[in-house]
Amino acid sequence: MRAAHFDDVCDLRDFDWLFNPQLPKARLLERARGHYLTERASILLCGPTGVGKTFVAQALGLAAARQGRRVLFTKANAYLADLAGGRADGSWQRRLKRYLTPDVLILDDFAFTEKYTLPQGEDLFELVSRRYRKGSLIVTVQREPKDIYPLFPSPVVAEALLDRLLNSAHILIMQGRSYRPQQRPSAWEDGAFGRETVAAGTLS
Repeated sequence: MRAAHFDDVCDLRDFDWLFNPQLPKARLLERARGHYLTERASILLCGPTGVGKTFVAQALGLAAARQGRRVLFTKANAYLADLAGGRADGSWQRRLKRYLTPDVLILDDFAFTEKYTLPQGEDLFELVSRRYRKGSLIVTVQREPKDIYPLFPSPVVAEALLDRLLNSAHILIMQGRSYRPQQRPSAWEDGAFGRETVAAGTLS
């Protein structure tokens, strides 16, 4: 647990499910049992800001750690800054290996930026492609899948990365009231994201 570098020690037993009854409680508790780890599948937690995605991601990481799995938590921007430092000083391969070794890597606030540079896109692709079916990813994201593609300067990189990520992931939609008083985009309010995701045919 110390090696995981969680921002907070979060436990699903402490989560306030009554605040947001729309959350997929049964599916989240099922994922905490760890079957996705045996599959080496990923989990994509999608929803607006404030609904508890980061809490749940860390709680799933805690459950995995309690099952003896190696876990690492990082913000997506921190990962990219670390890899950029590796490009500068020649330690890129060594730094990348740190994110490939854990059984579970939690990548928080993916696609949070307005635009990725080409090196950033390549660093994200390397992470996702090298972990694909080899180790689990837990990713939190506020955007719809269709809105992630334009963030990458290379359409080829975007397509290859998201194809691997989405096709290996249990996609869980987290909607409802925000724990933080912040206005949400209307796309979340009308359920458009959930309808598109269900139609995508990814893992349940």
